[in-house]
Amino acid sequence: MDPVRILKLRHSGVIPSGLTVMEEMDIVRGLEARTARVRDAGTAQDSATILTSGLPEKSAFLEPESAIARPEPRVTVPDQAGGEDQVIHCVEKPYIPDGWEYRREDQIASRFQGRLIWTPDSIRLHLVDGQRAGRVKGFDLKEELEGQPVLPANVLYWQLEDSGNRISGSWKGKWVFYWGTIYRVPDGRPCVFCLYWRGGRWDRFFKWLDDYWASGNPAAVSASI
Repeated sequence: MDPVRILKLRHSGVIPSGLTVMEEMDIVRGLEARTARVRDAGTAQDSATILTSGLPEKSAFLEPESAIARPEPRVTVPDQAGGEDQVIHCVEKPYIPDGWEYRREDQIASRFQGRLIWTPDSIRLHLVDGQRAGRVKGFDLKEELEGQPVLPANVLYWQLEDSGNRISGSWKGKWVFYWGTIYRVPDGRPCVFCLYWRGGRWDRFFKWLDDYWASGNPAAVSASI
């Protein structure tokens, strides 16, 4: 891997700070794959322009607001006196980024499926023992999360609305993952989205299942089950 290219991508903001070398290499590989797809499609852009433009502003992990075809999770407000709790419909098919896949056979069977009544206490953060002691590979963590009502990406997208005001400030410094939706990117690799605080705002990120999860990478689960 060309260190000059990595330094250039760091300087341009395509590679965010605080990543491991392996995560930085994953970003570069993802951008190189994108370069190849663009080239195969006959686009006239040169590879250097594509690599430094990212997606097009950040990295293969971070999709800028302008690049997200923002979904609109269906939310209702219960008809009850004095009630302002909102209901997020998690049983519905999640938003799928362009070119990605959602395979039912990939999903955790115990994932939360139903109507999540939103309150500030409706989500709890869950760690398995291996994460508290060190780190766990994503595929193994997926198996250990069976039995937990892990929340889907529907909730993540809803929380990102309203400038992130629906996200607890206590989550800053953590990457909170929504294991209730497992995606596959165009090359078939599975990944999970998370929320994290970066550059003064909440953003969306994803992590491969062949990577490792540590104590700062909890799963968002329903606190009502």
